[in-house]
Amino acid sequence: MKLPGSLKTLEEEAFRNCDAIETIELPETLEYIGPSAFRAIDNLKSVSIKSGVKTIDNEAFRYCSNLETVEIAEGVKT
Repeated sequence: MKLPGSLKTLEEEAFRNCDAIETIELPETLEYIGPSAFRAIDNLKSVSIKSGVKTIDNEAFRYCSNLETVEIAEGVKT
């Protein structure tokens, strides 16, 4: 899944339990990933976090039991 380039914030539990998602490519414009934004997505295998992200909040990817690959760009703060 590729999110729109205008996206700046993913709020709390934005995609929680959305098991149809297998891969996520976050846009350069994204600055904040809220708590539990991707929590408990059983089929999630891959995430690409771009350098625009300043904050990844608590438990953003908690219980993503099949997550194999997380690419975090240089410059991501937390």
